[in-house]
Amino acid sequence: MKVYLLVVHVRLLLDGQLETLPRVFAIGNRHIEVRESEVFGDIQVIAQGEHANGIGVEVQNRGSRWRQFKRQAIDRKHRNDITRTHRTIVVGIGIKGLGLGRDPHRKCTKDNGHTEVEKTIRRHFGQSTPIYLIFVELLYHEAPLKHLILFVPKVPWQSDRTVWRLRGYLRDNEPAMPQDAPLHMVDLKGQYAHIQEDIDQAVLDVIRSGAFIQGPAVKDFSHALSTWLGSTEADPVHVVPCANGTDALQAAFMALGLQPGDEVITPSFTYIATVEVIQLLRLTPVMVDVDPRTFTIDPVAVEAAITPRTKAILPVHLYGQCADMTALNRLAEAHGLYVVEDTAQAIGSTWKMQENDAEGTMAGTMGTIGTTSFFPSKNLGAYGDGGACFTRDADLAERLRMICNHGSRKRYEHETIGMNSRLDSIQAAILNVKLPHLHSYNAARRSAADRYDALFDGDALLTTPVRHPGSHHVFHQYTLILGAEGDSSERRDAVAEHLKRSGIPFGIYYPKPIHEQGAFMGLGLAKPHLPVTEDLTRRVISLPMHTELSDAHTLRIAKAVQEALIS
Repeated sequence: MKVYLLVVHVRLLLDGQLETLPRVFAIGNRHIEVRESEVFGDIQVIAQGEHANGIGVEVQNRGSRWRQFKRQAIDRKHRNDITRTHRTIVVGIGIKGLGLGRDPHRKCTKDNGHTEVEKTIRRHFGQSTPIYLIFVELLYHEAPLKHLILFVPKVPWQSDRTVWRLRGYLRDNEPAMPQDAPLHMVDLKGQYAHIQEDIDQAVLDVIRSGAFIQGPAVKDFSHALSTWLGSTEADPVHVVPCANGTDALQAAFMALGLQPGDEVITPSFTYIATVEVIQLLRLTPVMVDVDPRTFTIDPVAVEAAITPRTKAILPVHLYGQCADMTALNRLAEAHGLYVVEDTAQAIGSTWKMQENDAEGTMAGTMGTIGTTSFFPSKNLGAYGDGGACFTRDADLAERLRMICNHGSRKRYEHETIGMNSRLDSIQAAILNVKLPHLHSYNAARRSAADRYDALFDGDALLTTPVRHPGSHHVFHQYTLILGAEGDSSERRDAVAEHLKRSGIPFGIYYPKPIHEQGAFMGLGLAKPHLPVTEDLTRRVISLPMHTELSDAHTLRIAKAVQEALIS
């Protein structure tokens, strides 16, 4: 099923003044709890939660029978409006003139859940019908009206045309953003506002249970994430939670039983944690170059670096895109090496291991062990630290669990040297709320990246992120390369200074490669020649990227970048 994620801007009549509401956004279609459901004209209208402040939703089912949550009736001519009338909000069928949708022919009953809604749509429009799912939050006296979810079924031949017509409408009608409105590199508060009720309840449930360490919430999340990653009974994915992403890497290499001096091939163009763990365990990091287009480890460079002492390859799925796992796994198999995937920035990304692989395999599940981080800014972020290891090897999974629990599987019996690294129950409960939204979060990031791409199209002074056809990019970062190969950092630094003056956040990931960091000097490591890595550290800059970016946000950011480049 293909789902288009659309942004809708709604106008509301409040006290005689027509206002444009800012909190209107798009989500995906998974795990939606349905409380009320009626058919209204051409669209399925679902009200989630209790109605706040006596506000109701006026709907009409097929057969011209009116159902009123409040005693306010309206005429058919108002169906294309969203209007406040005597404390009643009337929900229209969409944006006038776009011709969205057809009659669903069936009314869904109260409390029947998201699955029944989807079944109803599928029954009348076929299993392959795309569904446009529009999630709208209305504000009323600064308090949110509970959510309204609109399912708009479309026949396939109309899909792309309708999407582009809607995009054009939004582009032409979106309200102007004040130039001094704050922008965020990552908008965690905005994301929280949409799931606040569920998050608050989940945290309270843990507090009331008193099970803060290794409680039911951790087990529930581990199982849910395993399923989300594609685990099956025949081919299970074992999830072992831990305290953070760095610990996940350390536990992975401890579980593999590598010895001091064993070599691990990894990129230098990454965050220090990747290489730091190798050195902490007295292994030898062998840093190699990256692909200049995808920023991920270059398999050709990996092959050239393999020696008799090489025991593992540690690719980093950087910025949200997978490294070439087909080539890396082939090298590992040929040379008897382990592959440990650093998936901290790419949970939800996939790689097509074969050309005919339609869906691809989830990042973190293709190597010997996968690791990830739940740092708050990640695509799936906790409200504190957290991490996990993934493996399809049951014996490795058991060893990972022991290592993360002081080398113990039975209390006061310690079979191996381990560490104290556990995901606490509150963070697990938070992650369990956010996990069902992860596909939509990643889709929102891709949508923002699409808008950036379109705004920068044809600009010769920068290069937008390349999306490898074998990988599904989830855009943890949107990273530009400025200028031409061999340029100094002067142009990048000028753009950064202009963005700073303009109140636009940015990031430079990473300004200095690992092999040039002071922590790795004087350790007897051979200094590698990594021209691509060194060039990228002088020219990359990352723009705001998160689930709450609007068209107005991306337009303002892109304009500022372009102003800096021509100044």
